[in-house]
Order: sequence, then structure tokens, then C-alpha cells
Amino acid sequence: MSEIKLKPCPFCGCDDRRVGIRKMGNKGYRVVCGRCGASGPYVSILSVGGSKMEAQDKAKVDWNRREKA
Repeated sequence: MSEIKLKPCPFCGCDDRRVGIRKMGNKGYRVVCGRCGASGPYVSILSVGGSKMEAQDKAKVDWNRREKA
């Protein structure tokens, strides 16, 4: 299991305990804030070669990516 630590929600500041990965049907994943509902980019399982774990990891990496000011 991956140990990618999620950053807090960029909108409400909710910490890691409230931010979690959500399965979107049988096709992919995204990170969704449990407090405000903000979500990261959708990652299709097929886009990462059919691996559910790789799709979850990519969703976490995409969530953690922030624009630099």
C-alpha cells in the first residue's frame, strides 16, 4: 500500500484525516475533501495500465500538486 501523504484541502484547510480517496464507480479515483467537497482530478484506472493502486497513487499526486504563486 502506498504511503503518499495527502496535503490539506486547498480551499477549506481540512487536514489529512478528512481528505480521502474516493472510488468513482469501477473506472477510476479522485481525492475528495470530506468537509467542503472539493475534488482533485479524476484518474481513470485504464489510463495507468489497469492498476487500481496506481490510479489511487496518481490521484493523490495530482491532488498534492499546487500552482506556485
